[in-house]
Amino acid sequence: MAGTVAHTGGEHLPPAQDPLLGKDDRERYSKIEKLGEGTYGVVYKAEARSTGELVALKKIRVDTWTDGVPATAMREISSLRDIRHPCIVDLRDVFVSYSGNLYLVFELLDMDLKRVFDEHRKFDAAARRAAEAGTACVLPRPTTPSAYPQQPGGLPLEVSRAVLFQLLAGLNTCHERRYLHRDLKPQNVLVKRTGETKLADFGLARPSAVPARQYTHEVVTLWYRPPEVLLGGEVYTAALDLWSVGCIFAEMACGRPLFPGDSEIDQMHRVFEGLGTPNEDTWSGCTSLRNWRHDFPQWRGRGLAALVPGLPPSAAELLQAFLHFDPSCRISARNALRHPFLADMDVETSVRILATAFAGAPLPRIPQHALDGTMAAAAAAATTAAAADRGFVQPPQRMAASSSSSSGAGAAGGAGLGRGPFPTAAGHAAGPGAGAEAYPREADDGDDDDDDDDFEM
Repeated sequence: MAGTVAHTGGEHLPPAQDPLLGKDDRERYSKIEKLGEGTYGVVYKAEARSTGELVALKKIRVDTWTDGVPATAMREISSLRDIRHPCIVDLRDVFVSYSGNLYLVFELLDMDLKRVFDEHRKFDAAARRAAEAGTACVLPRPTTPSAYPQQPGGLPLEVSRAVLFQLLAGLNTCHERRYLHRDLKPQNVLVKRTGETKLADFGLARPSAVPARQYTHEVVTLWYRPPEVLLGGEVYTAALDLWSVGCIFAEMACGRPLFPGDSEIDQMHRVFEGLGTPNEDTWSGCTSLRNWRHDFPQWRGRGLAALVPGLPPSAAELLQAFLHFDPSCRISARNALRHPFLADMDVETSVRILATAFAGAPLPRIPQHALDGTMAAAAAAATTAAAADRGFVQPPQRMAASSSSSSGAGAAGGAGLGRGPFPTAAGHAAGPGAGAEAYPREADDGDDDDDDDDFEM
């Protein structure tokens, strides 16, 4: 029964005759609290009765008379059934309740990366105020290499390295399986206090090799949207996801979104002002894209060194490799994992580093060879490799430019601070919304109607 999706159009069979509805389906999970609600459903924290495991239970509203199961739910189910990796959120079960609602059961994580940013900024501000007042801060700052101090509000560089490695490891698996995520942002990167980092929310994911006449134009949240999408390009590749990774990496390093636009045109202007207005010399074909305007301001660009100051050479090289205007020149997830900045990392090491950070203990120094950028030439060559060397060979896909102006700045539930730069178990505030776990998210549609009759709370 697990993993089966019912077609809910037409009349429902009586429960005894419906092969998709076992008599104990709604008794397998006990709801604890509501975690969030959005356009297509509600997410609950729940307990598996048979094992006691805490899970995220995502109820999908199914319109039996018109559209049936939302396309985002079908995409999420099909992609997560096909992609398994320690750095990708685990879809544990799929079932249909007596009343015809579709349920997706996910592993439950502690928080998303957006909340990590928010909590660390609070910690960092408290530490700096204490230092300015000449008093000792009760929140210890993790040690970082003295030559490369973290920026105000930014995560320690070793923490950024650990998160980035796991993010790329999960994304590389998606790309090797010929899937594009298409909505990478901090809210869709989930983190456990034990150090695991996982990609989530595959509602916009799709196989790259499946032909289609029309693609969704709601691709990538605005702040993390690549220039080829902003300019209305007719094709996109896996490089779309790597631009988003670069924006997330920069946000980890400097403590603020890199390009926080409030509309598509403002987003383009912020990117061009920061990196310079592209031209045919820097990005062949850009002036032929649908949304290109020849009266765009001709900014020279502040440059990444000014936008994200203080990075060691190897980290700056990798960030530049993510943020090439020309998608064909962007580094792949596979080659990014081989970059000198990450070359000494593996999943086990990165998990251990993050667990140390959540415990508030001092972090190890980054090996000097990972900071120096001595392999800059090799890294640059990797970014310009042929398509077969950039993770996978992918046919181009047609795309419509997004009209969405979502900024990705949704608030995350707050929590008390523990003895480290991130919220700890001891620092959790009680009550819904105060220390809520992370889960596959639904955008809030303002509908507070629970209307759930499948489970008892």
